[in-house]
Order: sequence, then C-alpha cells, then structure tokens
Amino acid sequence: MKELATAYEKIYGVHFQLEGGGATKGIRRVHNREVDIGGSCRNKIPGIPEERGVRMSPVAWDALVVMVHPDNPVSDITLDQLKALYEGKITNWKELGGRDAPIELLVRKGKISGVGRTLRELVWADPDQEFKGSTEYPSSGPLEKAVETHPNAIGVSGISSARKRQVKLLTLEGKAPTYDNIKNGHYLLYRPLYITYYPRNNPKLKEIKRFIAFAH
Repeated sequence: MKELATAYEKIYGVHFQLEGGGATKGIRRVHNREVDIGGSCRNKIPGIPEERGVRMSPVAWDALVVMVHPDNPVSDITLDQLKALYEGKITNWKELGGRDAPIELLVRKGKISGVGRTLRELVWADPDQEFKGSTEYPSSGPLEKAVETHPNAIGVSGISSARKRQVKLLTLEGKAPTYDNIKNGHYLLYRPLYITYYPRNNPKLKEIKRFIAFAH
C-alpha cells in the first residue's frame, strides 16, 4: 500500500496518512468511518455487524508463505506436513528432514486475522480450526521478526512483507511462491488483496474510485 500511495501522490497530489494493524482493522475502521479507505488480505466475515456495508475491491494477488530461520536446512514442505505441524502432530525438525530440535511454531493470535483466517480456509476449509502454536503474535510484523532471530521457528505470513525480512521462504509441494507460480495457480496458498471503503453517503467516493482504478 505504501508504494501504491506514493505513486498515486506523485501523479494526483493526494497525500495518504498510512497506518498498519492488519486486515480486520482495515475493514472495521472503514465501517466505523474512522478512515477513508483500508487494506485487507481477507474478505468480510458473514454476519459480523462491524464489517457490514464495507465494499471490498480486489486489486492484487498475494501468497501465504512458510518462513523459517535463514540457517534452517529444511527447504520444502508439503500441505500434509503443514497441516500436521499446525495440528501438533509434527513437533521436531527431524520429522521434516531437518536437525533434531523442537519446532517453535509461531502463529497469529485469534482466528480472524488475514493470515490466520485465510490459512484455515485454504488448508482446512474450516475458519474455526485450532492451531497448536508455541507462541501467539498480535500481528504479522512481530511474528516475522521472531522468525528472523529464532533458529527453530516456523511461521506463515504474506509474501509482500515476508520477502523484505531476513528469513528463508520454503517451497510448498516443490513450488516456490514466484509471480508466475502464483499467477497460474501452481503455488497453492494464494489470496486476493483488497482495498476497502464505505460507499454510502461518502463525499470522497469519486476520489476513492479513482485510486482503486489506479491500483488496477
């Protein structure tokens, strides 16, 4: 979003004040009219009043990536192994072809974060799936930083932020999260990214739609 907002400002002279905080905030702060637009890596949750009426405009594709410490010898993971890991059935790196050491599974707190909900939907088709994580984090940033410094850690995040970290991204079923693999569906964990806005009685609607068109 930062790069997009900067490019838009150079052309149209419109300045954006950007804040992080995750997908849920990107939907609900728009609903509460606290911000003009938001960003989200998950769709609205049906039946949640705090998300009703928010318009979700898909503008890009993203991938969920499995991150480990750069010194970890493991380079690939299968979907079945990923499921077993999050279900607490795999607990040692030697079970994934690595060294004999306990796995430190880092997960997002709660079940409605963009990463957490999307992972549950794509891998288990169940948004209420329980994760057996070692440590919970309130957002992806601290989780990614922990993987950078914890030799036995593993976690999942979005590639748009994870690729900027000093982490190792595992291939999934032998496929790397490259642009082409995401575009053609060969990399299995992909998701849309949305710009969110509230259309009803919005005096800035014309400007918002121009920004969304620019994003495409």
